[in-house]
Amino acid sequence: MLSNSLEYLNNLTGANYAGGVFGPTGFLLTETGSSEAPFPTYGINVNVHVTKTIYDKIGVARSVSALGSVAEHGFNPTGARFATPRSGVWVINELGYLQPPEPGILKTWIRGGADYNGSPYTKLANAPFTSRGNHLFYLVADQQLWQESSTAEQAYRGVYAGFSVEYSPSRLNLFSQDYEARVYSLGLLPSRPFDQASFVFGKSLFSSALFNELRSAGQKVHSDSNSYTGSYSYHLVPGIYLNAALQYVDNPTPLVYQSNSGSDLNIIFGATVFF
Repeated sequence: MLSNSLEYLNNLTGANYAGGVFGPTGFLLTETGSSEAPFPTYGINVNVHVTKTIYDKIGVARSVSALGSVAEHGFNPTGARFATPRSGVWVINELGYLQPPEPGILKTWIRGGADYNGSPYTKLANAPFTSRGNHLFYLVADQQLWQESSTAEQAYRGVYAGFSVEYSPSRLNLFSQDYEARVYSLGLLPSRPFDQASFVFGKSLFSSALFNELRSAGQKVHSDSNSYTGSYSYHLVPGIYLNAALQYVDNPTPLVYQSNSGSDLNIIFGATVFF
């Protein structure tokens, strides 16, 4: 059983530690069929190392239901079913360059990929017609800017910058494009080698097809949403992090809004447990 939202793309820093502004289903990778931590599916991943730094990672799995994660859980609460309604074969290929951090050598990670989902999706415009062949294209890069330690074990410590660009067809996906720019640190304080601090700007573009249809019908709609998030993750004990974030979001409702929707200022606290 695989949770492929943690296996590909890999841009879960800062603003995304709690699932993103619009929750886990706001991720384009999940929206186009990838399984996620609460809803694993059967599949296989193969990572081929072409050279020491270049890899090609290929995955084949059963997609989550095209009706969404809530429906997937309703159809398959135990996670053991081999198929659920409106699910199909999901395939993905990620090609990347990964230079691990070493003393005097900064970490560089550039990866791009695409997925394809053969499940029948309901078109957002001109419903109830359906379409097969949902897909996603993405490009993600992270670069270590400088190191805080010259030892091999702690060469990862330092300051990083990165960006993400994602696209999926607007006729099938409420979240059609996603852009992110981030600056973050790992172990910046000598006494806190496993803590993380970050500032992340995120921009989500909603379905242009549905936007045009709803606006023509007289609905109040907006085409995008921006978020600005500063966060800190405190390493408590091995496997447990305490997280705090301050986040401002304009247009905090996807697409349709009320005249008093305004913007959001969120204070977020949480814990992350790895086991």
